[in-house]
Amino acid sequence: MTMATEPESEPNHMPDYLIAHYEEIGKECLFLDRLIWEIPSLALAIIVGIITVAYYYVSTLLIRMILLLIGIFWYFTIIVATEKHMLFVWNRKERLMLIEDRYFKIPDLPNVQRFGESKWYNGSTQHWKQLKGIQKLRAHDFLKTALYVTFIVLLFLEAHNIYLLYTN
Repeated sequence: MTMATEPESEPNHMPDYLIAHYEEIGKECLFLDRLIWEIPSLALAIIVGIITVAYYYVSTLLIRMILLLIGIFWYFTIIVATEKHMLFVWNRKERLMLIEDRYFKIPDLPNVQRFGESKWYNGSTQHWKQLKGIQKLRAHDFLKTALYVTFIVLLFLEAHNIYLLYTN
């Protein structure tokens, strides 16, 4: 069984196996992107629940510290998983961008694109629309910032409880 090859005479012709690969990568990106947003949202809801229980229902400082420590560990795990998912998405988007750069250049439609420019991809992007203003901002970067700020707040709450334990 031989694998289909690209015709030499048509540089912008995409073979069927590459189309299938492109579509599969696109589906993986959508799945991973959904996980990137759903998992931290769920984690934030659980962390809010832990903080509420720790400060509203628990009066023993040591138990409160243990609850917060469990929350910190669990939230750190979510941060690692989210970073990993983001890495996977960027890897797949880079592959999609390479395929698009090779096969999707349409001279009469200079603004056709699926993704914006990437700081990791150094291929030709002259046929892509230039992003302006707020379009340049990256939602995933804001999500990472929110995750880290929440993690720092959790660490601060734990440090405050340790301070209270030793001062009282």
